[in-house]
Amino acid sequence: MNNENIESIPFMEFKDIYSALAQAQAELSNPVKNTQGYGYKYASLDQIVDLLRQVLPKHGLSYTQNLQDDLGEQGNFVSIETIIFHKSGQRLQPSYFRMPVEAGKMSLAQAYGSTITYARRYALSAVFGLASETDTDGHVEKKPKNKHVEELSLQDRVALKIKEFGAEEYAASKGIVPATAAQKTLKAIMALSDTDMRKRVEAFKQSQEEDAA
Repeated sequence: MNNENIESIPFMEFKDIYSALAQAQAELSNPVKNTQGYGYKYASLDQIVDLLRQVLPKHGLSYTQNLQDDLGEQGNFVSIETIIFHKSGQRLQPSYFRMPVEAGKMSLAQAYGSTITYARRYALSAVFGLASETDTDGHVEKKPKNKHVEELSLQDRVALKIKEFGAEEYAASKGIVPATAAQKTLKAIMALSDTDMRKRVEAFKQSQEEDAA
């Protein structure tokens, strides 16, 4: 059944899966965020999968996550296709999550493994409405402006941002030295949101842990 066929089916044809999903989401609770990231905590993929396995079968629900290698013009990407199924045979329209693969000093295989884990975690959280990490962006936005920081040079502001997120090793793996980096590179780093910065650093951290293991 392709997406066009799914979209053409009347609402009542999906009533079983919609009802089951509503009941499951009412029972689901946000996972415990006890894995330490850089400046925040999050729930690991294992925790989210275990949580879903405890609840979904009670309501006749299951899911699958299909991996798609996606080579774009700007490099390698990982695309995760998540589909929710019901025992009646009904299924929801696929949901997609796309994320770049950044190798740095890692092997390409290690970078793919880390990115896949990260993408699966975000995709499942989004599909089932779970809050799997602490939201620090809102807190950052409420911080009073630091006039001293605003007066710093671009190089110093980038260095401060890297230090704030504990991203020294990540930056080094990319060959980024604020004092000598090109203006384009520095501006690109400053343009990253807190969430994007955390994603990159966490993916790097996970790859380092997998390499050590």
